[in-house]
Amino acid sequence: MFPSIITLSGVPGSGKSTAARSLAEKLGYQYYGVSGFFRAMAVEKGISLLELGAMAEKDPTLDQEIDRRMVEFVRSHPKSVIDGRIAGWILRQEQIPSYNILLGASLEIRAQRVSLRENKPYPEALAETEMRQKNERNRYRRGYNIDIDDKSVYDLLVITDRLKPNEVVDTIMEKMNKL
Repeated sequence: MFPSIITLSGVPGSGKSTAARSLAEKLGYQYYGVSGFFRAMAVEKGISLLELGAMAEKDPTLDQEIDRRMVEFVRSHPKSVIDGRIAGWILRQEQIPSYNILLGASLEIRAQRVSLRENKPYPEALAETEMRQKNERNRYRRGYNIDIDDKSVYDLLVITDRLKPNEVVDTIMEKMNKL
């Protein structure tokens, strides 16, 4: 039997959104993408993700609103896959049981994925990926006292460098089948 609430976390370009969507579909669970909401907020404000990230570093209410909506979603959708960088941390703080998965990949692979996904030259994607990771590390440390390098909240770590998206999901399903 699979856990009711599953979170997928990871740094930009690790493959978490792709894996989370596919996992939710395979399980027949609801999908909630925190990063999608953050991207929509950036578009709404007419700014880039980097600019919104910088704003969120100074204004913690932006992240708090995103977290509030995620927690509300989880409480009203008992079978869901949540795609978010610190979703596992937030649900633990809220005492909501979840199975937390962390996806990892090398910076170079992640930048290649971001370059393809966002149709940007690799050097630009590399610089933006590094900057987003730095901004997020600072944001989560200041706003939540969370060290995103601390993996203690995660039940499973999957390195995605050499895995195709379907292989990432197969790996997760295989591990969860053993629960």
